[in-house]
Amino acid sequence: MADLAWLTCSQPVCESRLTDTGSLYAAAGVLHDDEDEDHFPPVVEDSESSSRVVDEEEEEKEDSPPVTQGMKKLNKYNKLLKCRTTTEPQKVDKKPAPLVRCKVKAFVDKMNALEEERLKLLEDSPFYKLLEMSHNVQSNKAIDKLVSLFNTKDRSLLLPDGSRWVVIPQDFTSIMGVEDGDKVVIIPKKPVSKLPSEQTIIFFENKCQWVVSNKKIEFELAQSKDRDTVKRAFALFALRNIVCPPTRNSLCWAYLNHVDDLNGLKKKKWATHALNVLVRGINTYRNSRGPGRKNLGGCTIFLLLYARKKISDTIPEEIPEPRRTKMIDKKLDELLKMPNKVNERTDVFENARLVKNIIQQRNESMIIALQKEQKKHLSKVKDKKAKDFLMKDGEDVMFQIRSMLDTRMPIIDSILESAARSEEEGISQKRKAENELETDASEGKRKKTERKVIVPKHAMQTRSRRTRKPVGD
Repeated sequence: MADLAWLTCSQPVCESRLTDTGSLYAAAGVLHDDEDEDHFPPVVEDSESSSRVVDEEEEEKEDSPPVTQGMKKLNKYNKLLKCRTTTEPQKVDKKPAPLVRCKVKAFVDKMNALEEERLKLLEDSPFYKLLEMSHNVQSNKAIDKLVSLFNTKDRSLLLPDGSRWVVIPQDFTSIMGVEDGDKVVIIPKKPVSKLPSEQTIIFFENKCQWVVSNKKIEFELAQSKDRDTVKRAFALFALRNIVCPPTRNSLCWAYLNHVDDLNGLKKKKWATHALNVLVRGINTYRNSRGPGRKNLGGCTIFLLLYARKKISDTIPEEIPEPRRTKMIDKKLDELLKMPNKVNERTDVFENARLVKNIIQQRNESMIIALQKEQKKHLSKVKDKKAKDFLMKDGEDVMFQIRSMLDTRMPIIDSILESAARSEEEGISQKRKAENELETDASEGKRKKTERKVIVPKHAMQTRSRRTRKPVGD
């Protein structure tokens, strides 16, 4: 009976201890499903041992430092610190691609969706030849690289051989089909209080700034029944997407004044204006700061078409078209793989122009100083005949000095130009040699990486680790 009394009294204690120990063993992986809890004998503790354990735990809590709020915050990162190692590759944020405002595909798709009757109304437009463009000609990755190779100071493009192509408005006309007129396109920066005319106010939008609404342009181009409105909408649509895309999303309000007179639309210097906007857009893109995505304005598709045309001119015409296109693509890839050397280039011709301007300013300063001295000496003479003689003599001296300086300027121009050309040739040869070395180095690196790796016969055993066994064994 005593044994039974012991069992009945200690049964709840034993059950609790069994469940606690069972959970601990299960967590440690000792207790399995096929094992019974009866295999573990019950552990009974007296009151002294249990109180001693409680006292030890309380002493440990008293000895341990108090957990502050800062320590709790640090403990949140324990799992992260345990999982992270120094050998893991760090993720590097890539530079976001620029937002190219020139949109050839959108322009071509929109124009192809128009009716033939509307397209016939646009034959008199100076931008009509843009309809011949293909929608798959644009490559923003290639454009971004060509922009890095373009020098905005002298408007030139670097070539693989170290030479440069200088871009002029006639190149833009021959490639894009947009001709130059006689009148300069002036776009004022500050808006005026005068609103656009009745013909163009339908494209006007006054939000934070005076701009041209892109939605209204597309709507009037596709839905308007007025012929002049369709022509103005097409001109604004071509300017916005191809000819001079702005760095921001919308055209400036001043373009409405240029499309108001349809008869004078061809008289504008659109090719020159397009190059100016392109240079300004590239400078804005390079000088912009911040981690966000940058906007690239201007007719950037012209740079890609210009590079392809110049490369095509170097290939003989006897080569058939499929092979010719492959050669153009190959040379264009070589151009795009070149390192960016725009900042390394010293414009020798710009230095020559600077020297020429300094000489001209010096000559003018000399003439002005002589004129002042002449007046100073004439004021001292009171006799009229003597004053007339001195005046005539001074004018003769001035004329001789001026004529001598004028005859000397062409000689100075030739000297500066020849020196600049020789220096430019030296720079070109040096860069050509550098490009050849870089090409050889890249090809050697590629061949080294493509070299066949010989795997040992035993994957886990190399030649140095192999051991020979004795013959008798």
